[in-house]
Amino acid sequence: MNWIASFRSGTALSGLTFCVLFLLPQAPMQSQAVRSTTPIDISRIPSAPPAPMTYAEYSHDGVTRRYALFSPPSTLSSPGPRPLLVLLHGCNQTAETFAQSTRMNELAIRENAFVLYPEQSDKAHPLRCWNWFDPRNHTREASASERAWLASLITSISTSLKTNPSKTFIAGLSAGAAMTVNMLSCHPDLFAAGAVFAGVPFAAAHEPTEGLKAMKSGTSVSPSLSAKKAFDCGERAQGKPVSVFIAQGDADPVVDRINATQILKHFEALNDLRDDSQANGSFSFQSIRTKAGKGRRGQLAHALLNYKGQNDASAKLLQVKKLGHAWSGGQSGLPFSEPRGPSASDMMWEFFSTVR
Repeated sequence: MNWIASFRSGTALSGLTFCVLFLLPQAPMQSQAVRSTTPIDISRIPSAPPAPMTYAEYSHDGVTRRYALFSPPSTLSSPGPRPLLVLLHGCNQTAETFAQSTRMNELAIRENAFVLYPEQSDKAHPLRCWNWFDPRNHTREASASERAWLASLITSISTSLKTNPSKTFIAGLSAGAAMTVNMLSCHPDLFAAGAVFAGVPFAAAHEPTEGLKAMKSGTSVSPSLSAKKAFDCGERAQGKPVSVFIAQGDADPVVDRINATQILKHFEALNDLRDDSQANGSFSFQSIRTKAGKGRRGQLAHALLNYKGQNDASAKLLQVKKLGHAWSGGQSGLPFSEPRGPSASDMMWEFFSTVR
């Protein structure tokens, strides 16, 4: 188990070239036209369900982006409102390729859930990265932001589809993971729980150079300070604590593994504020058990650390040995997708299903 201990400490990894591209300056935040809104038939994709995703545009306060929506077959009966899962792709990905990589539409059929895939515009970022480090995504004062656009889109879709508000979840990879942290921090009451795959803590950077440093060696912002900023962004609202699933590979050349533990500490500090508006140690994530996977038959070894907090809050930290910058257990033959790892999609949903 020595590699698990080394994972917790973290070391700076290589990947400078990709990181520089990852943080290219963003275009001005403005309405963007999308060339095509034709639904994409994913039935020919290996392992994908024979159902199309519907594409459309959504605008909020001058910001326009495209999104894809996967709906479970109408033949599936539902005893009540269905869950809604929001998935934020990483750089150099689209809604379609992220759906392929994660196989989330297959899971959605199994769990009778809707999946919403917001899609970044290549005009807002040349590599389609979400601009997680943009200061406008760390405050409620900026309504013309990707954060505000996402919150408005999710609310609109949830209302339109009459989904279950107690089963609304959000997850993301890389830049999408960093934006997921922003959403869970600024809009905690919008989600029942979230999942962060190779992300960085809230407000770890406010411009590309800072972002590069945080990705490579973790943030210099203390959990107490990032929590205070998040609490302010959430309009200092008291409420249920944030439950979060965090996953990270120990061979990731883009995002250092130290970020995973820093994200956990951030939400621990934020939950401490959300229960009584005081940073008084009234909330903490306590480690309850660690489950190790030996990685037999060519699979990557992993460890799943479980944490329990007050008021039914919980957290899990998935550490995957030899996993690079990719979705663990993803579809083979795709970038940022590692089929040899444990299924992050299944483990994430299992976690979501236990959140109260």
